[in-house]
Amino acid sequence: MADDYFVSVLREKYGALGVSERKKKIRELVRESKGNEVFIREHFPEFFAEAFSSTSSRAGDRRSV
Repeated sequence: MADDYFVSVLREKYGALGVSERKKKIRELVRESKGNEVFIREHFPEFFAEAFSSTSSRAGDRRSV
């Protein structure tokens, strides 16, 4: 139950951000650790896909998955 609540709070917090700010924060979290990447991919696949989409206009923002 606590995990579900934590995930829902994070979803609400990150969902309220603008797209560019959310992408930036998700990228920062993923870069911090492999554990963060796994957590984001598992619980927020839409945020992960948004932050690391292959249609990014800047090559430096791309991440091979």
